[in-house]
Amino acid sequence: MTDTVLDVRNLKVQFQTDVKQVTAVDSIDFQLRRGQTLGIVGESGSGKSVTSLAIMGLVPYPGKVTNGEIYFRPSARETGVDLLGLSPDQKQSYRGGQISMIFQEPMTSLNPVYTCGFQLTEAILQHQDVSLKEARRQAMARLQEVKLLPSDQQLRESFLEEFRRENPGQAIPGERVINRHINQQKREILKRYPHELSGGQLQRVMIAIAISCNPDVLIADEPTTALDVTVQATILDLLRELRDTRGMSMIFITHDLGVIAEIADSVAVMYQGKIVERGDVWKIFSEPNHPYTKGLLACRPTLDQTLTYLPTVSDFMEVVTTASGEEVIREKSKGLNFDRFQLQTSPDNLPYGNAKGEQPSTTQPSTSQPPTSQPSTSQPPTSQPSTSQPSTSQPSTSQPWPKGHATLTSKPPLVSVRNLQVGFPIRGIFGGTKRYLMAVNGVSFDVYPSETLGLVGESGCGKSTLARTLLRLIEPMSGEVHFDGKEITTIKGMGLRQLRREMQIVFQNPF
Repeated sequence: MTDTVLDVRNLKVQFQTDVKQVTAVDSIDFQLRRGQTLGIVGESGSGKSVTSLAIMGLVPYPGKVTNGEIYFRPSARETGVDLLGLSPDQKQSYRGGQISMIFQEPMTSLNPVYTCGFQLTEAILQHQDVSLKEARRQAMARLQEVKLLPSDQQLRESFLEEFRRENPGQAIPGERVINRHINQQKREILKRYPHELSGGQLQRVMIAIAISCNPDVLIADEPTTALDVTVQATILDLLRELRDTRGMSMIFITHDLGVIAEIADSVAVMYQGKIVERGDVWKIFSEPNHPYTKGLLACRPTLDQTLTYLPTVSDFMEVVTTASGEEVIREKSKGLNFDRFQLQTSPDNLPYGNAKGEQPSTTQPSTSQPPTSQPSTSQPPTSQPSTSQPSTSQPSTSQPWPKGHATLTSKPPLVSVRNLQVGFPIRGIFGGTKRYLMAVNGVSFDVYPSETLGLVGESGCGKSTLARTLLRLIEPMSGEVHFDGKEITTIKGMGLRQLRREMQIVFQNPF
């Protein structure tokens, strides 16, 4: 049996616009070996996703595959099947079952009018000869596999803990009651609609759908983009495990070179619809030949605390037009002078620390008082610069807070949040609201005019809920939110409409 499961030859995909014909994928060739992972990396618009859509037979109008061949060799046979020569019905038999795909945007991939459980079960029934009951069992197992649903043991422990808390002194229920509760909790997640889940949770539903039929080839189009780093690591471990235990091959599309280094065996670098370099992942990373690859690797920020400007791809290459009108990528003749990327300013002028990552301290205690426009006298005073003595280990670099930062915090805060709590009701074992799931619990902070405050945390920690609560898209349980000196949690009607003109949000998913 041949070692190649997917063989792409001279593939070209073009889109016809009103002005001209645009070539999205320009005569590329690559092979995917059985049981291995091919990483495709490149900037937005380089043709990565269009390549995957061509393999799946899903290139959207007005796009069209104008040339090439895509040979798929299933594990059960050696004769290659040209996917581009199949009829729509024949393509359907391969798509989803033997070749599956995890799409980049789960919000646009899942149907909003059907539950997640229905869509997952439908995929299983479409490609497997099983009963509806077995399809639902498999659906719940896949959701547990991608960590969206707790394991049976975790659900059991959660039930017993809640029962003891709500019914102190009573005997523990029998196994039948416990198992009924576990199955009820597992079915609840199947009843959720896409809008009821976070972006990270939706992506895990998409991964569960993609792996539900044990495909020979899995195409992952930036599957971890919406996930935090801890969940991303879990998903990458899961995909590696699936590949190794099931002999599955994978095409992993991403712009993240770190992910490519972690999961891929070989890599293809795409630029302007072409594969400009390909080979073993460590060979490409250690000895890149193409100027675009060199630029990508040099543009990665490092953990080095030396302050430098990051280089860009244009520092390594340029695109020139020949006399015939053809665009050619050319490496810049002179080597890149990294000296010009050094910061030409004192590192101690940074707002929150110096070049060594140290927090500047002040030698004098703060004499400023809390702003008189503070909404409530019960609020804790706003944060002031530290009054600790200068560090004796680095006295030469210990400077007072920069003037710009002191000026910033001397003004009244534009947004002031105190002890904000947002909870979602949870039904008890026997019905009724017994407690709340606290999405935001006792959060307090200030944001000053012209200041940017970063909120960071893993999926489900409450970041988006907090943002929506500030805009009154979600009502808080308790706490205070002051905007420009006004308490806004009680504003209604026209006042709320006027407030929303002054407070805007950019949502996570543009679709």
